[in-house]
Amino acid sequence: MVRAVGHVILLAGMLAVAACAATHERTEAVDGNVACQPPVSGTDHEDYCDYPADVRVFLDDRALCDHFRGEPWPEGDAAEGRERRHEIVDGVRAACTGTDRRLDALKNRYANDPAVMRVLSGYETGIESGSE
Repeated sequence: MVRAVGHVILLAGMLAVAACAATHERTEAVDGNVACQPPVSGTDHEDYCDYPADVRVFLDDRALCDHFRGEPWPEGDAAEGRERRHEIVDGVRAACTGTDRRLDALKNRYANDPAVMRVLSGYETGIESGSE
């Protein structure tokens, strides 16, 4: 029962993050131009809306990945700790899978764009393999 509740909580959290991400998608401005809205939860990147859409999606996805990677790891053998460890592992798998490949692809695609390269260079590489 505790495990099922934990998965429901994890799923609800991931859906909430997805809903927040969806709220900042490009929307039509009054003048007909496409406007960008930064994530509801904010961003560390002041010029977020200046980046191409695929870079913004990566920034959002990687923020969720890094959130799960930074979660405190519960110690001990209590049921709650075991369940939380499973939730963290599941969250990392769901949010981080493919981000190394995507980061490399974006760096190749935008190699001649100094602003994009500046923001991408701030991200660790090799997080999926455990190397940097």
